Parts: sequence; C-alpha cells; structure tokens
Amino acid sequence: MPFTRALLVLALLLALPATATARSVRDPDIGWPEKLRHELRLARPSTRACTRDLTRAMRALQDRVDDHSPFEALRAIFHYRWGDAWYDPCDGGRLKVGVPPAPAAAVRRTVLQARALVARRGLARDVALVAVRSTYRELSDAQDRLDAQFDDLYRQALIESGIETDRNTIVYEVARPVQGADWQRLADAALRAPVNVVLHRVNRDDLVATQLR
Repeated sequence: MPFTRALLVLALLLALPATATARSVRDPDIGWPEKLRHELRLARPSTRACTRDLTRAMRALQDRVDDHSPFEALRAIFHYRWGDAWYDPCDGGRLKVGVPPAPAAAVRRTVLQARALVARRGLARDVALVAVRSTYRELSDAQDRLDAQFDDLYRQALIESGIETDRNTIVYEVARPVQGADWQRLADAALRAPVNVVLHRVNRDDLVATQLR
C-alpha cells in the first residue's frame, strides 16, 4: 500500500537481550553483533522506503531471478525463519533476503548455504543478504496483536497497517482525527512492540478507500 512519507514516529523495542537498547527503525543492527555482520558481509536494511521506479534492466534482472526460482530453496535453508525476500529498485533491482539474528555458528552455516545456492543458480550478482532484526513471521504476528488492540480505530477506518519488508518494519497509517489519548495509545503500543513499528500521520479524515482496496 502507498504510505505518506512524512515520518512522525519511529519506534521499536526488544525481542532481544535485555542489555540492548532499541531506539528506532534506524537501529537495524540491534540483535546483530557488528563484528559478525561484517564477517558475513551482510548489508543493513534500508531506513527509508525506496520510491525509485523500475528500469528495463531491473525488470530483466527480476525475470532472471524468477526464472531460476530460488525462493523456496532459500526458505528451506532458513528453516522458514527469515525476513522474507524483496526486490530493491534502489540497489539496481537486486533481490534482497532478510537474515535474522541467530547463534553465530548457525547463522554462519545458513549464510554460506544461501550464498552457495544462489551461486549454483548463477545469481550471485543478483541476490544480496541483509541483516534484519525480525523474521517475517514475527512481524506478521506482532501486526495481528497490534491490530487487535486497535479494532475500534480500524472499524472507524482511522488506521491501516502493513509490513514493509525492505525496512523490516510494520507501518501504520494514521488518519487526521486520531489525536490525544488515541494517538498516545498507538505510540505507546509501538514503543512496547517486539519489532520495528513506524507510525505515519496521513492528512485525511479517514482511510476508507485504503481499506476497501
């Protein structure tokens, strides 16, 4: 779904060791030891949503990756515990694969297996691994729990949620009438969430058209 790009709140808390201190989606390495991330040559996720249009070359790259269909094999390597995969127009259209934190030995083995797979399929230049905070399942489960807390705002078409895989975050669009106590409820829930949560204020009175799509 399209999101208003004026960022109002960046919020994330921990599904991580108690000694870590999460501050915002701009802390993508929380849960990832920096030394290990560098050793494994894992990029960081983007902190901003990409708005670049696809070029003909990017579409050709995506067709090439799709023709070799690495997705199910990659999921199996990660034992279905991954940050999902997405094409990144801001990086030449390459396929990005989210790698969540894990014990060092396990994540080394998984990364090596994933890279070996894409190399065998001739996709080494087309696929990049990215260190992410949460698995897609963790994002989805957290989204369900948050949505349930704010069913009243949903029924009034005042909020709408989605997952931006490239930023490894849940994003809430929040309509103009959500103020005061309701806004504070959302902000507090975002701060307590065990995953990245971003709130965007939308300059609209309701989100009926969005929810009907």
